[in-house]
Amino acid sequence: MRLRWDGGRDLGLRSSRAAARGAAVAALILTSSANAGTAIVQFGGNLVFGPTSQLTLEIGVPIAGSGYDQLQAAGDVGLGGALVLVPSVPFEPTLGATYTVLTCAASSGEFASVAGVQQSGGLDLALRYTDDAVVIEVRQRGDVDGDGQLTASDTAIVQAAASAGLATSDYGAGDVDGSGQVDSSDMTIVADAVAGAAPVPALSPAAQLALAGGLLGILFARRARAFTGGLS
Repeated sequence: MRLRWDGGRDLGLRSSRAAARGAAVAALILTSSANAGTAIVQFGGNLVFGPTSQLTLEIGVPIAGSGYDQLQAAGDVGLGGALVLVPSVPFEPTLGATYTVLTCAASSGEFASVAGVQQSGGLDLALRYTDDAVVIEVRQRGDVDGDGQLTASDTAIVQAAASAGLATSDYGAGDVDGSGQVDSSDMTIVADAVAGAAPVPALSPAAQLALAGGLLGILFARRARAFTGGLS
């Protein structure tokens, strides 16, 4: 793994842990090719990913450091730019496996796009954000709500988000192709996945109402997160 600072300077990481102290970084590129060696990289301060940044992480066995790349920031992290997920060779994704690829005191913003989402066997590397981490979870392709089933609720989430023009790279909010925008492409992927899944009981009116309320909560939370990030 190599850490490339904006301006072209490289920092080679030879061990499973390496510390980088300093201030915010306007544009950061952390690159790793398959089987180049995973690492835990620690930052002593704040970290900001600029719009032209690219974070490339190797994903393999779900053990931080020895199995996949992880960033740990002691301060706050502002997310942006592109996230590229590079599978180890060989890579056999396990349904339900999770990878906490970034931890911090608090995070704001989102990656503009995510590459490497779709894997073999109809599985996806689904990205989700928390207040202090970025997590990748192996899910069935199209399982937007993460309940382990492909149902009408997944379709409803994506349709509503696409209709609202939601810009997000969060898989659970509907961006299943990693483009950073929930649109017709995501709707097609989820519709095809649901159509090919085993039939399940239709949602009751009460369940549909609860789903709609939950989706509105996601949309408001995303907009509040983006607003907070713009003020920081």
